[in-house]
Amino acid sequence: MSVVIPTHERRAQLDAVLDEILANTAPAEVVVVDDGSTDGTDAMLRRRAEAEPRLRAVVQENAGAMSARLAGARAATGDVVLLLDDDVVPEPGIAERHARHHEAGDGLVVVGYMPVAPATGDADSYPRDIYARTYEQHCRGWEAEPDRVLHTMWAGHASLRRDALLALEPRLRDGGGGYHEDLAFGLICADAGLHGTFDRALRSRHLYARSPAAWRRDAASSGRGMAEIHAGHAAALGPFDPAAVERGLPAPAAWLVRRSRRSPWPRRALLLAIQILGAARVLRVQRFAAGLLWRIDHREAAIRRTAELPLPDQTS
Repeated sequence: MSVVIPTHERRAQLDAVLDEILANTAPAEVVVVDDGSTDGTDAMLRRRAEAEPRLRAVVQENAGAMSARLAGARAATGDVVLLLDDDVVPEPGIAERHARHHEAGDGLVVVGYMPVAPATGDADSYPRDIYARTYEQHCRGWEAEPDRVLHTMWAGHASLRRDALLALEPRLRDGGGGYHEDLAFGLICADAGLHGTFDRALRSRHLYARSPAAWRRDAASSGRGMAEIHAGHAAALGPFDPAAVERGLPAPAAWLVRRSRRSPWPRRALLLAIQILGAARVLRVQRFAAGLLWRIDHREAAIRRTAELPLPDQTS
């Protein structure tokens, strides 16, 4: 078993969590790929690798998380690679429990559980709270429909055979998706005949953290990435549907999101509401307003990106 961790510009956090990762994944080797960091990550990894023979450091020019995962898989020596994001800390014994899944059958992508710790309950905690709730919805969906694991994949805690991963390298390098690179990963695995399985007992902690400003940037990145995913995987997903962001909303909220396409006032009103509700500690309503703002920013970025892309080939 080899643990592969891509990282970029998170030296302080990575240094703090490597102790736990190395302890909790013994006896697996740990391959950390520094994806073009400029914060001293490479020096920290070299120092730690000198003292820890299981730790191997790989440095590359910045090329994205998937490129770093593939570089780590090429450098790894294990039959199975456990892919962990650099803000995911597994519980003890996780490597062995992943390995048992792969001993039972080939062609598996095993997705572990990585819940986010509860938010702190302040005016700026809504990004973490929304992310945590969205993730838990995905987990319940995977348990209800196991065949859908790869079609809505989160790759921050997942394992598969090393040779199966490297066989997909040409497609993964061109898989696109940006923010939704994990989703592209899952769709490519599914198209190659691999099968996804979610195991809540494979537990880790996700140290997710976003400022409100970074969270809004993520909303736009998510929209652009979703447009690219639909363009690149049209046969599986069909064209991007702007109305999808309104699904599941109460009628007044859906109207507000829809209205934002013709006027700037809904976005401005939501930004003001988020500030006022946060100051008043009406955090549940603040979270709802922030979720609407995410949908608006996501949809507008997706529409713009869709207009830039060539028409998808529905037969590919």
